[in-house]
Amino acid sequence: MKKWCLLILMCSSPSVFAWGPVGHSLVCEIAWSTLTEPTKQWVLPIVQSKGYDSLADACNWADEIRREPQYKHLSPMHYVNVSKAASDFNEETVLCGPKSCVIEAISTYQGYLAAKEGSQAEALLLLGHFVGDIHQPLHTGYKEDRGGNDILQSFKGRKSLRLHYVWDVSLLEESGVHDYRKTSKEFMSKVTRKEKDKWTADLSPMSWAEESHQWLLEAYEVEKSDRPQIDQSYIDRFAPVVHERILAAGLRLGEILNRLTLQRQSIEKAHPVKKTTDP
Repeated sequence: MKKWCLLILMCSSPSVFAWGPVGHSLVCEIAWSTLTEPTKQWVLPIVQSKGYDSLADACNWADEIRREPQYKHLSPMHYVNVSKAASDFNEETVLCGPKSCVIEAISTYQGYLAAKEGSQAEALLLLGHFVGDIHQPLHTGYKEDRGGNDILQSFKGRKSLRLHYVWDVSLLEESGVHDYRKTSKEFMSKVTRKEKDKWTADLSPMSWAEESHQWLLEAYEVEKSDRPQIDQSYIDRFAPVVHERILAAGLRLGEILNRLTLQRQSIEKAHPVKKTTDP
C-alpha cells in the first residue's frame, strides 16, 4: 500500500522527489549489502518498527510523508541551494536556512542515532533518505530555478518535463534501472576495493554536496542549446554519472551505519541497561 501511495504522489507531483522510489531503494539496498551483522541487528528491528520489511523499502518513507502536516518542517532538509551569483559552492555560499538543509540534516540525524536519542526510527529512515538526496546533483542546485524544477525540457514527446525530474527518475529509467535488487547486485559485483575505499574515505556531507554540485553546470548545458531537449546523447552522457552517485551514496551510508554501531556499543557499555528478572 505504501508503495502505491508513493507512486501516485510521484505522478501527481514529479518535482519534489529525489531519485524516485527505485533510486532511493537502490541506495539503501547497496548500503544494506555492506552492513556487518552487528549493524543489521539494530537496523532491521528499527526498520520493522515502522512497518517495512527492508531498509531499501524504508528509505522512501521520507517522501511518503512529505504531505503530512506534522512533517512539513522536513521539506527544506531534502536539498541545499546556492545562488547563481555565487562564485563557488562552499560553506559560506550555500543557502542553509533556519529550517535546516540536507547538509545539516544528515549530521543531525546521524547524531541522534549515535547518541541513541529521539525517535530512532525516524532518525534512521531520514538519514538513509537524505544521504541519497545529497548525491543528486540538482539537490545542490540554484535557488532561482528551484534546483532545476523551473526548467522545462522536451523529452521523448513530453514537452514540459522538468530537468529536475529527468535527474530524479528519467536517467535511471532510460538506462534500464527498474529492479533495485538486481541493479544493486550488478553494481556491487563490479565495484573494486579501491573504489569502495575512495567513496568511503570522506564522510563529510559538505564534501558530498560539493561533489554533486560539480556536475551542475554540465547538467544545465541542455538549457543553453539551440534546441533545448533531452536526447539520447544526454542520456548516454549522464546516466553513468547517476549510477556513480547512487553507488557512492550507498557505500557511504553503509559505512556510516557500521561506524554508528561502534558508537552505540560504546554508549551501551558506558550506560548498561539493567536486566529485570521475573519475581
